[in-house]
Amino acid sequence: YFIAGFETVGLSAEIDFVLTTPNTQKWAHLLFWIQSTKGFSLEMYEGASSVVAGTPITPRNNNRNFPDSSVIEVIKDPTSITVGTKIAEWSAGSNLRAGFVERTKEIILKQNTIYLFRITSLDATNLITWDSNWYEHLNKNLT
Repeated sequence: YFIAGFETVGLSAEIDFVLTTPNTQKWAHLLFWIQSTKGFSLEMYEGASSVVAGTPITPRNNNRNFPDSSVIEVIKDPTSITVGTKIAEWSAGSNLRAGFVERTKEIILKQNTIYLFRITSLDATNLITWDSNWYEHLNKNLT
């Protein structure tokens, strides 16, 4: 599955993505890539809560032969959220320099958990592009 897009934002503007995993043994293995024309920071929070409103995003199946839906719910830019525990952060580019962050090692998202990915622009008139990919499988290592 994937979500992808771009947006031009101002200095210190935030773009938030909230991913909610279900309480099932179907787990998501996530990769992502983010680029900007003038620099950004990225923070990843686990255990976010109190998500209010926002724009739902429908993940698309990378295998276009199958119309099934992802188990992950995605919301962009909620009007309110409690961030949770920061588990990672990155910074890329600045001072009118482009930058990108890429996670090529899968992170397996915890079931029944809300994640917040917060992109913060480091400059004005900053074009930020994002692409996140994941696959889902049933955990077969139950003990």
